[in-house]
Amino acid sequence: MPNTVVAVLDNGAGKSTLLRAVSRTLAFQGGALTSGGIHFGGTRLDGLAPDRVVAPGSRTSRKADRCSPA
Repeated sequence: MPNTVVAVLDNGAGKSTLLRAVSRTLAFQGGALTSGGIHFGGTRLDGLAPDRVVAPGSRTSRKADRCSPA
């Protein structure tokens, strides 16, 4: 699905955990993907290094309360 934007909303819904799993940074927070797989654009991401995951186009942004004023 080219040019598709996906939003995950609501408090306490696991947004940060989901994005950390997708971006392969969950282990840095003491977590682990224990079952299933993560696919994006026909590529399985859960076996790639974090820097290889960002290249295909996944992005995260910091929470608004932690952003510095421009």
